[in-house]
Amino acid sequence: MTRVEPWRVVVAGGGVAGIEALLGLRTLGEGCLKLTLVTPDLHFVLRPHAVAEPFGGAPSPSLPYAVIAREQGARFVRDRVHAVRADERVVELDGGGELPYDALVLAVGAQARAFHPAALTFDGPDAVPAVRELVADLTHARAESVALVVPTGVSWALPMYELALMLRGRARRRNILLISSEPAPLAAFGEEPSRAVAEMLARAGVEVHTGADPTVSGDGRAIGLSADGPWLSADRIVAPPLLDGPRLPGVPHDQRGFIPVDEHARVPGLDRVYAAGDGTDVAIKQGGLAAQQADAAIRHLTAQAGGLLPPDPFRPVLRGRLMTGQVDRYLRHDPASGDAVLDAPLWEPAAKVVGHYLAPWLAYLHPARSVPRHDIEHVSVDHELGLEPLGRIERRPAT
Repeated sequence: MTRVEPWRVVVAGGGVAGIEALLGLRTLGEGCLKLTLVTPDLHFVLRPHAVAEPFGGAPSPSLPYAVIAREQGARFVRDRVHAVRADERVVELDGGGELPYDALVLAVGAQARAFHPAALTFDGPDAVPAVRELVADLTHARAESVALVVPTGVSWALPMYELALMLRGRARRRNILLISSEPAPLAAFGEEPSRAVAEMLARAGVEVHTGADPTVSGDGRAIGLSADGPWLSADRIVAPPLLDGPRLPGVPHDQRGFIPVDEHARVPGLDRVYAAGDGTDVAIKQGGLAAQQADAAIRHLTAQAGGLLPPDPFRPVLRGRLMTGQVDRYLRHDPASGDAVLDAPLWEPAAKVVGHYLAPWLAYLHPARSVPRHDIEHVSVDHELGLEPLGRIERRPAT
């Protein structure tokens, strides 16, 4: 009978891809793998929930890495991977130490930088106090307008749409603008979901400008739809961070620093080295896709170590739970079966971040996080936000 070899597997990085990989390795490795989790932080924080926190939502779930590692039978090393010596199968740590490995999963994430000094960078829980202040400024007329901006090069725009809808629900007399480089609202989900989101924004009274190459004026009080304008005034500007690759010494990368990977999340030219998540050259930087990429990595890794399941290549399915502050919308883009949008869950558990191992694990630890908010009446919600129940948009088969 085939048995998994007791490989030393290092998971570098504690974001969605890293925790998905750790959970999956424990399961697929049949408890035989010697796992080590390396991350510089103390807590795993589910960052996508931070959008709702300034509007009265619960704080983002936070779990100590030491507890997670102990639960999964792994060693926890609080440090950051500095470089990889693949020929020796060794990772160098910032703190000066080294870790040998038989297989390595790089889930180190990307390097974030601000779109513009005048803009509030919404990058998760750290931005919650500033968004609370923005809500107060709009509510008490200290600001009359806010622009939610999706700059050129940002591939995951959904949080800006959530902020736009939640701010509109809280500050109905203020001007809420959404300026995006996308060709259409949330175009990555396909034609029908994009159209449904556009209609939702129009009913809510959000002013939308897509196909832009946004730029900020010198005084930080206006947004240009391109370098030459036209210009739209805004008292406040909010944007997601721009991302650069990790540029790890010893690991190949493209011109922007991102790690290239194949369909099994293998890093070309490096034996038994895998990468998943925002630090790779995957086109869309999103938690659910990061988890799917991690799944491809661990399926291939454990198969090489003697596991029973064969490798399963990365076939991205984009899922997004759009929080509006009232009724959540569930969006899905699947190249194989088509697109869908619904105001009830399209997947179970109905997590904000969908991972094969991560979502059920989080649903067990935080059951309230994985169910839609149906504790309010649809009639009053629809009247307040100007939204109507979508029902189901028929799928459009992939062509």
